[in-house]
Amino acid sequence: MSRADLARQTGLTAAAASSVVSSLIEDGLIEEVGLRSTGVGKPATLVGVVADSRQILCIDLSDDVDFVGAIVDLAGKVSHRESMRRNHAVGEQAAELVVTLACSLVQRADRPILGIGCGSPGIVDVAGTVMQAVDLQWHDERLAERLEQAAGLPAWVINDANAAALAEYSFGARSSPNLLLVRVARGVGAGIILQGDLFVGDHNAAGEIGHVTVSDAGAVCRCGRIGCLETVVSARLLTAQLEDNPSQQNDTLTSAGRYLGVALATVISTLDLSQIVLSGPIGVLDDRVRSAALDTIKQRTMSVVGDRVELSLSTLGDDDVLLGAAAFVLRTELGVA
Repeated sequence: MSRADLARQTGLTAAAASSVVSSLIEDGLIEEVGLRSTGVGKPATLVGVVADSRQILCIDLSDDVDFVGAIVDLAGKVSHRESMRRNHAVGEQAAELVVTLACSLVQRADRPILGIGCGSPGIVDVAGTVMQAVDLQWHDERLAERLEQAAGLPAWVINDANAAALAEYSFGARSSPNLLLVRVARGVGAGIILQGDLFVGDHNAAGEIGHVTVSDAGAVCRCGRIGCLETVVSARLLTAQLEDNPSQQNDTLTSAGRYLGVALATVISTLDLSQIVLSGPIGVLDDRVRSAALDTIKQRTMSVVGDRVELSLSTLGDDDVLLGAAAFVLRTELGVA
């Protein structure tokens, strides 16, 4: 955009917009990228973001086996990645492993660091405290504070499904300002974007659909309740079922899709959402899961809602939580949505 474009978009005076642009150019965040001719008068000088002027350190804690880290630029391009074997670490040991991974990423960075973003399973408050993460055995774990103290950098922690939703909204091919992303990992969670903003609810627990009861006669969940969604749909569970009974692959994935549809129908009807994205391992989530979930949603909702639902698989692969952590840092540190 030109300086005049920016002035119109922001409501600033031309002089104020020009002053801000000059300051950002001095900081190396933006640069002049060419000219645009309107056919009348002097061509306008365009400015754009310098994608590699800053780096973001991103961490994904959603995997059962490894904690994964990456260095990402302002455009979401990954320049370095590394992982650390979790070895079933929980509690204090798991927290220390996250800190070790973050410090390793700091040593690898070769540009000024904008901040650290971390996607964690469980319920995370606005201060970056993991209030509860069952699998990691965290309760009121002040993870953002730990990372800031260890690395000397701003650190932000966000629920992993919320991170994946931000990634789809920021870097995916999405047109609506509303989005529901369902992430199937060690559990099942959802991230909700409403009018371009992340919705977390009154207790930072919006999207915790993994512990919605979908089968009164189901198995005991690790939360202690019976028949939760993640007792019938999770990456770990489905992978084991597919390996044990490969001949029942269609039935296994179709059944998982139906259970997802049951849990999602009420959410979709309540919020009138049409853009739904499924995120998870490629070997676990495919078109059979998607189709079964979509059919179930249509069966359980009014046609004015269900017939307009667009249910798709994520295009970001295994990097969605990492990119979402980067998007969260961009929002909080630079105000970039």
